[in-house]
Order: sequence, then structure tokens, then C-alpha cells
Amino acid sequence: MTFSEKLKDELLNIELTTDDEMLGFLLGSIKAVGSLNIKKTGVILEFASNNYSYIMKIAEYIKKIYRVELNVGRQGKKDDKKGFVFTLAVPTNRTKDILNDTGIAVIKDEEIYSFNSEFDKDIYKSEDKLKSIVRALVIGVGGAYVPTKIDIEDEEGNVKSDGYRLELVFEDGMLAEEVKNMLQFLSTNIKAIERGNNYVVYTKESNLICDIFAWLGANNAVLELNDIMVERSVSNEINRMNNCSLANIDKAVNAGLKQIKAIEYIQSTIGLDKLQDNLKEIAILRISKPSATLIELEEALDHKITKSGINHRLRKIVEIADRLKEGN
Repeated sequence: MTFSEKLKDELLNIELTTDDEMLGFLLGSIKAVGSLNIKKTGVILEFASNNYSYIMKIAEYIKKIYRVELNVGRQGKKDDKKGFVFTLAVPTNRTKDILNDTGIAVIKDEEIYSFNSEFDKDIYKSEDKLKSIVRALVIGVGGAYVPTKIDIEDEEGNVKSDGYRLELVFEDGMLAEEVKNMLQFLSTNIKAIERGNNYVVYTKESNLICDIFAWLGANNAVLELNDIMVERSVSNEINRMNNCSLANIDKAVNAGLKQIKAIEYIQSTIGLDKLQDNLKEIAILRISKPSATLIELEEALDHKITKSGINHRLRKIVEIADRLKEGN
């Protein structure tokens, strides 16, 4: 099960106890996976999703509020790419009630008088209702993507990691913009873009994604995401330290090669005997231990010279070689 699937299951398992919360969930579900089918007998509200548990939860809340029996249908084949599509149709009389109670339509004299394309402003008066709306939207058209705890490399050695992302995908640009504005009370870093024929509301900030999950009540998702963030942070820090160590090793090796070349040049031109005794001693030691670190050179000397002192003498040797080259 993917992280996104686990998130949706957790959101579906949050029990809503008040009619206001359940109506909020129905409103979000209508916006996400609902449609209106106009027939001779009247308007029928229909829901369709490949998430069976989602459709069953919608049916459960409609039954609780409106005391009506509903049947869940199934379309498609199991071996289709998206699998089965589960459907739910609401009788005309209850369709009108739901549209009226959710603020999607205005009902007068038992008939639909007008439709509201925007969310009713009253939804902001109840945070619990607002959370229910967003939960339904995330379950219906949302996706949560997180990187693996350990980066996976492809055959060419490239790291495969999509990073953190939470997104809601809509066919309606106006709805996407409205949902973006709805969520921006949490953070102004929630954005909306057009992608192909769809409109996407999203954020890539891991901390903000965590905050949204916590606000929605998806505590298990918060814990798992935090676990991934911590492990990747530690892994990145170790990699950074290893990279620094490798860089330092490369630097030391390059410096050692430069020193040995300088000593060999002095030996081939004026001879090491022309050097001061303290420099000659270090030059002979370096030649005998070409891969030794400054600490190892310090330990190899009979008398005490600090690592800094050894480095200073090696620099003097390199300078002498450079002057000799300039003179030639």
C-alpha cells in the first residue's frame, strides 16, 4: 500500500458524529467525484470512484442523515488499469435535499431554482465542517507522495526521488482556485497550476504537508512522514560529512603529490643536501612516506614537531622548488 493510499484509509476511518460534519464530507465528495444526471423523472446525484471504501462512506453518511437505502454499483473489469469503478445514485427527492443542505443549489417549491458554483461562505464558520470538506477532497482527488527513506539509484547511478508533494487534481479551474484560497488560511505557500487538461492545487513543503495532515487528524500519516523526514535528514547529513571527508582526502592527496614533485625536482637539480637540515629531514620523510597524512608524519619523527610545523616546512620546500623552476 502506498503512502497516499494509507493516508486516504486513515482519513476514511475518522468517524464524523454531527450532521454538520457529515454534510461537509458530502459537499467535498460532490465537488470531488459527484455529478448530476438529468432524467425525465428529475435530477439524480451520482458519485463514481475506484475507491470502494470512499463510495461506501458517502453512502453511509447519506443514509444516516436522510434515512434512505442506497445501492452501490460496479462498472468495468478487474484487469482494467484503474480496476473497478464504484457508483452510487441518490433518488431525486433526496438529491434535492442534499443539494440544498450543502448549499450547492437553491430549492424553491420542491424544484431546483439555481446552482451555486462557489462554496457557501458559511463553511468557514465551522472548522470541523471545513476539515470534513477537505478530507473528502483529499480522498477523492488528492495524492500524497513522499520520497523513500533511502534514495534508490537507477541503472545509470542517478538518484530516483520525487521529493515531498501533496496535490489535489481538478478538471475545473475555478474550483481549483477556490480550493487553493480555502487552504491558504493554513499557509500562503499552497499553489495552483494548470497541468494538461487539469488544474492542480499543491505544495511541496514537507513541514506544511505535515501540518495539513495534523490539521485533518491523520496522525499516523504525520508520524510516518516525520519518520521519513528524520531518516532522510540524518542520511543527508552523513552524506554531507562523507563528501567533506572525501574532499579533504582529495585535498591532502593533491598536496602530497605536489610536495613529492617539489622534492624530486630539488633532488634532480641542486640536491637535497643543499636544503637546511630541518627541511631536508622533512623532505626525506615525505619521500619515504608518500601517502602519509600530516599526523602520520608527525608520529614518524623522533623529536616532537607539530602538524602545523611539518606543514610549514613542506610549504617552504615547495616554494624553493618553484623558485628554482623560475630561475631556469
